[in-house]
Amino acid sequence: MRLYVLFFITIISLTTFISPVNAQSIFSGMIFSERKEGLIIVEVQSGSPGFQAGLIKGDIVLEIEGKKIKSLPDYVKISREIKDKKVEVSLVILRKDVEYDVTIIVYSIPIYENWKEKVVEPITLPRGLTKTPYIYWVGKGYRALKENMNNKPIDVKIANHNKALEYLLSALHYRPESIDTALQIASAYRKLGSLYIEKKNGKRRCDELQEIY
Repeated sequence: MRLYVLFFITIISLTTFISPVNAQSIFSGMIFSERKEGLIIVEVQSGSPGFQAGLIKGDIVLEIEGKKIKSLPDYVKISREIKDKKVEVSLVILRKDVEYDVTIIVYSIPIYENWKEKVVEPITLPRGLTKTPYIYWVGKGYRALKENMNNKPIDVKIANHNKALEYLLSALHYRPESIDTALQIASAYRKLGSLYIEKKNGKRRCDELQEIY
């Protein structure tokens, strides 16, 4: 199971829109405006996924994931299609009359380089934390797993395990060489699989009882 990307789109007018900055949004931090064909980039905020991919003001987005973008509705449609399904998106842009292929990514580079797994980068933590990001996320992960030690409904256990995996993967981003964290993640994945099987078997038993009565 992977963590996927979330998209946030705020429509400003019929011709201009802004995607608010969010660490988990591929198109965040960029301002676009419609033109006769394609979308022209009006601004790229420093540190955004588009900035990291090398996009600059004046670039014209012609295609997203192989689909031509001629207007704002085209962008909205393709964004909805890939929402929560992509941690990287391919674009074709026009810059000074030359077309270029660009890939925007929001997956954790440290995790990918160490484990060849593409998972979304953790959100930016608030300032003023006394703990390091690694300790912060590991702590949240262990607390989420500990919640499942009590007798809870299967759906609650599944939700807690999904949260734990999200937190532990965020911790791994900050310390990708940590074997202990990687093993804990692997163990959580195995347990999550068991929980889904348990839920499926439980539903099957309920269906069988309903047929009997």
